[in-house]
Amino acid sequence: MRSPLAVFTLAFILYCGVSTVFHMIGSEVPEGSVAQSGALVISWFCLLSVGAFMDINNPKFQKVLVMSWLAMASVVLIYVQGLHFIPREIFDTKKEFASYQGFSRSFVFASMVLLALQKTTWQRAILAAFSIAIAFLMAARSELVALIFAVALVEFIRASRTPQGLTLLAIACLLAGLLPFILDYGALTESRQMQLLDLSKSSSWSTRTEYATSAWEQIVASPISGQFGGHFLVGTPDGGSYAHNALSCWVSFGLIGFVLYIGIAVATTIVSLVGFFRSMDSEWQLSLYLNASSLLMIVFAKPVFWPFIALGWGLCIAKSSKRKAPRHAPFRSPLANIAATRARLSDSHA
Repeated sequence: MRSPLAVFTLAFILYCGVSTVFHMIGSEVPEGSVAQSGALVISWFCLLSVGAFMDINNPKFQKVLVMSWLAMASVVLIYVQGLHFIPREIFDTKKEFASYQGFSRSFVFASMVLLALQKTTWQRAILAAFSIAIAFLMAARSELVALIFAVALVEFIRASRTPQGLTLLAIACLLAGLLPFILDYGALTESRQMQLLDLSKSSSWSTRTEYATSAWEQIVASPISGQFGGHFLVGTPDGGSYAHNALSCWVSFGLIGFVLYIGIAVATTIVSLVGFFRSMDSEWQLSLYLNASSLLMIVFAKPVFWPFIALGWGLCIAKSSKRKAPRHAPFRSPLANIAATRARLSDSHA
């Protein structure tokens, strides 16, 4: 991966890693901030690698993904309570089970991969309808909006070539919207999901607005270097009081980190958009799903400590560099290669 995008991405991760080590050694920082940033840097690198080497065309990978999607959808439909699926409440546990955001993130990722693999518009429409409906029941609003946005963006691009796509997209949205009404119409108006239509009623949005205001005050006080671990000084002491948007990167890693972070997110989205528009390739489609939805979320809902964005970066870099190794090439032992070489030499002498 020698593309400029790869260089800037690795440079950004390295910069954040060095910044974390520098603050660990050279200054007093809030307890837990170094561990949080260190874990973030490691997660970025791991997810970047997964995205770069992920092969969605591998039949085994596809089978496992289908089984995982069906299992997650079944669990949600079986255990959903009043249009909410909150695993830790349902199974009465705080740590041993995934959070509803984590569960939803896994489901949305599986849905995006499966959508990218569908060959016909009808297949995508049906799968999108079920995926959006299940994501709605999970009550993770950011992931729900990200999925809807990603699907709509891709289908608008496809509709520019085949107008039938817009019609089927509308059908998918209609089917997705019917399921919650069928399951529990009474609970719909009181659900967390419907607060998206009026965020002033959302206590979560109010709290996030306060965190964003605190982050901006810290940025104004130190616009170049930021204030490493500054979110530990406001709100709760558990490190979760960061701005739920890209401003958290400015606070933690300064202006340079913020510019690189936003630049990479925008660049991978544009590169994926161009690549998909030109080829309509399934991997470019997945790259566009991941990067466009991630860009949307870091602007409105996700902090820099949400490492999942690096998965889309890795896939985009691998596709744009065109340096992927051949997939599923049959293995040949060294002895077989020697025998084949001898046979060719014998034929040439003959």
